[in-house]
Amino acid sequence: MLNIVSNVLWYAVGISVLFLAIVFIHEFGHFIVAKLFGIKVEVFSIGFGPKILKKKWGETEYCLSILPLGGYVKIHGQEPGEKINPSDTHAFANKPVWQRSCVVAAGPIFNFLLTVTLLFLVAGVIGRESVVSSIGYVESGSYAESQGFQEGDKIVSIEKSPVQFWREDVEEIRKHLNLN
Repeated sequence: MLNIVSNVLWYAVGISVLFLAIVFIHEFGHFIVAKLFGIKVEVFSIGFGPKILKKKWGETEYCLSILPLGGYVKIHGQEPGEKINPSDTHAFANKPVWQRSCVVAAGPIFNFLLTVTLLFLVAGVIGRESVVSSIGYVESGSYAESQGFQEGDKIVSIEKSPVQFWREDVEEIRKHLNLN
């Protein structure tokens, strides 16, 4: 029972870390594009509620809050009704529409780029199909047993055609039996 609880806790921690990474990348997209256009970012926060950690660096306060259910970037001049000096060149509302659109779109775009990056990384790690063919079970008295097959034997060729992966084995067997 303790093992199950431990596993559940590890899965919960892993999912939370993954979720926070996704939130961080999303909010970082808004943040970095706003900074690129000279827009003042007042707060960059991961999580909601009371702040556990906070550090003011430049004009931005960086925070880690207690509830890891999201995050936010508070951009100067973005709130409706916020009083902004029309000559404030660092206010979101005083920037051209195309720049404001880029800041708003940056979060989802960064999430998309994260997804594509992870897809390529996983594809690179996993590579091509790697299920190796081996004998799992040999029925007593079967033709396979009479031919000397044993549990755990690895299939390396069929009819002198080398095979490395399960899909190749199936294709060779189908060719040999004229099942195509």
